[in-house]
Amino acid sequence: MGAVHGCYLKYVGLSLTSWAVASLVYGSPTDITRRDLTNSTGFGVGVGNNEPPLWRFLCGTALYYSASINGFIAVLFKARRFAWLLGKDSKRGTIPFWSYCIFAPFHVPTVLYTFVHCRQMKKKGIPFASEVCSGWYIGGRYSNLLRKHWSCVIDLTVEFPELCWSQTETYYHVPLWDGNPPSIEWIEAAARVATANKEKGKVLVHCAHGVGRSTTVMCACLVKAGEFKTWEEAFEAW
Repeated sequence: MGAVHGCYLKYVGLSLTSWAVASLVYGSPTDITRRDLTNSTGFGVGVGNNEPPLWRFLCGTALYYSASINGFIAVLFKARRFAWLLGKDSKRGTIPFWSYCIFAPFHVPTVLYTFVHCRQMKKKGIPFASEVCSGWYIGGRYSNLLRKHWSCVIDLTVEFPELCWSQTETYYHVPLWDGNPPSIEWIEAAARVATANKEKGKVLVHCAHGVGRSTTVMCACLVKAGEFKTWEEAFEAW
């Protein structure tokens, strides 16, 4: 439970697409060399081999870099390893500027996809976060738009900065790639923190879309808090 299978395929697709376009239009990586720059006569934009070599070099390099980064990220998704690599601060939920620079081919499509998906869900009447039990909320990336004050926020993402930081008293971060289930140890730790803060007010458990990771941890929280006897009962309750 908690795994959303196939999430890594988005990045496999991005990697293959970037590589295919670069290979088709610009040739193999060895064809895109700085020797092309010696023949450059201008900076106009053309198509394919009619492009000035400088543009050919820059665009080809960018596409191959995108292919490499997204392929690498897809491997990490599948291996369920090194979620800390993006540099997210576990105390404040911030992502450093260098991460956006180095991993731009990953960050940009991820942010755009999640934004579009969450907006589409909102249009269908699905809120950014829902109260599944008294004072217990489960949500996604944009749960901050509910503009509520939280006694505790359990953040299960590694790819996004925490938008609820200014709205919560206690922040707890569980670094997980999208679609990856949390370990038993992480689940127990998150449930312990959440229940310890529940008496102070509302608790939010969120991932990117409020489906896989957050559902798993929320079930554990509700059982830990004594709301339900088993995770099956907690899951069926909403």
